Amino acid sequence: KLIFSYYSGSLETIIIGDKKVEVTNRMGRLFIDYSGNRFAFLGYRGSTYVLNINGIETSGYDDIKPIGFWKDGKFVYAVRNGNLWQVYTDNKQISESYYAIYEQKMNLFGTVAAFIAKAGNGRYIVVTLSDEYYEPLIGAYYDSIIDLVLHPYESMVAYRAIDKTNPLIIFNNTVYSCERNCGSPKFSVDGQFLYFITCDLECYLVINGKRYPMNTDMEVKTSIAIKPNGRTYALSSYYTLIKRFLEKKDFEVDFMVDYTIAPIYNRLADTYETLGTINDRLYMLVQRAE
Repeated sequence: KLIFSYYSGSLETIIIGDKKVEVTNRMGRLFIDYSGNRFAFLGYRGSTYVLNINGIETSGYDDIKPIGFWKDGKFVYAVRNGNLWQVYTDNKQISESYYAIYEQKMNLFGTVAAFIAKAGNGRYIVVTLSDEYYEPLIGAYYDSIIDLVLHPYESMVAYRAIDKTNPLIIFNNTVYSCERNCGSPKFSVDGQFLYFITCDLECYLVINGKRYPMNTDMEVKTSIAIKPNGRTYALSSYYTLIKRFLEKKDFEVDFMVDYTIAPIYNRLADTYETLGTINDRLYMLVQRAE
């Protein structure tokens, strides 16, 4: 369905296929369910926030963080009254109360959602929602948690954590240690493996717990692309696309440009790709994935 909106004064008209919805005071993102039949958005009434879910407003709250539509069409969101946060589906509370909720995420299909929460003991946990679980799954407690990511389709999560000054990467119940300078975890496009960059005196690419020397100085936040079950990965320097091999020091570079963006793995063409510019002209840089 084609979905767009336009304004006439303060009145916004949202077009969802052949449906027309007129609203005022919409805030932030417009949420559409996977089938394109239901919508939701955040608004405000006086001094409180409300959610409009398919034309029906929720009660007012001190704050609301929308999460997304579940596969059954119910909308999942976090609300705050006073100092405490809870998570709801439509008008039903489904979580305990927490002092903070952040980095709330849901997968594309509306089958898994997760968020980071601050518990009453001052420590942090990750809470995962899935129909596979009878109730929300609560992870271990840590001193801090950031960079939450979801598996593309399974009920799995990963994130960075600190436990007594020790930096860790958590993948469900698996704990990976890392150096002080540790990057964010990411899943491959098919979800078969989890990877991240960690640096001390040397930098390593860690794939499902196995370390591969990167043989170069690297920012841990560098975006890389990986072919699932391949023997290479790709990254963009400022000036070109570089393909490096996991098991050896060999690498291949594309032609030089003035500027590049983060690379991707194109699973349909089996290539690493990025965009670059030379004198305001746009080029696509391509390396065969192996």
